[in-house]
Amino acid sequence: MKKKALAAFLSLALLLALPLPASAAETTTQIYCTFSGFRTEAPPVTPAPAQPTYEVSIPAAYDTNTIPCLSITASNVDIGAGKLLTVSVDCEKTFDENGFFFLSNTERPNIKAICNLYRSDTYGTTGEWISSASTATVATFQNGATSPSSYGYLHADVSALDDTIDGTYTGTIYFQIELQDAP
Repeated sequence: MKKKALAAFLSLALLLALPLPASAAETTTQIYCTFSGFRTEAPPVTPAPAQPTYEVSIPAAYDTNTIPCLSITASNVDIGAGKLLTVSVDCEKTFDENGFFFLSNTERPNIKAICNLYRSDTYGTTGEWISSASTATVATFQNGATSPSSYGYLHADVSALDDTIDGTYTGTIYFQIELQDAP
């Protein structure tokens, strides 16, 4: 009898020691922790920084026969401290592969006139020639200022080529407006 009781006891011990398969719809663990002595209220939430806002005015048309230059202004510049808002000629889209900007005859688009672009900080003056991306900035604005801190005027000087004929010529200047860190 002792052998049977010992065998039953060992069998039961063996069954309890073996891992049992578990099947549960959800497995969760709750962890509890209590703090005391820190604070009784949550720290204040810092609001996300305000997004910069600005409104730049670039005329949609510029008639070189009646207007000496194109004025670039702003009616709202809320960009934050340490930032500059820059307006630049997009050289890739404005100039051809050789760095030239042409105006095309409206009736015969294959007839062209060459147009040199200049940036200036004085209304009506020619200023600096825009020849590459390094000279393409035509206006910069500081936070809160609606007048440019540098440049602000674009002057177009159109010249006839050997095959230029009488007529009206048009072209498109593309601009980039970017927010940059102030130097």
